[in-house]
Amino acid sequence: MSVVRRTGLTTIRNIAFQLCQIITRSTPIIKAIYPDAAELHTALSVANTACGVLVSEANETLPVGD
Repeated sequence: MSVVRRTGLTTIRNIAFQLCQIITRSTPIIKAIYPDAAELHTALSVANTACGVLVSEANETLPVGD
């Protein structure tokens, strides 16, 4: 008998995907409004990269059809 374990990874993947979409959509606006906020620009770029990697790795880890 197989026991399914709830890890939350599917939820994390879905939230990370949504976060990436929001960051991608909002970054140009934020950069236009706050052109001198270099650290914010860097943080947005790092966050977008990190959530993209998280989504990719979760997709690789989760069983097909999950």
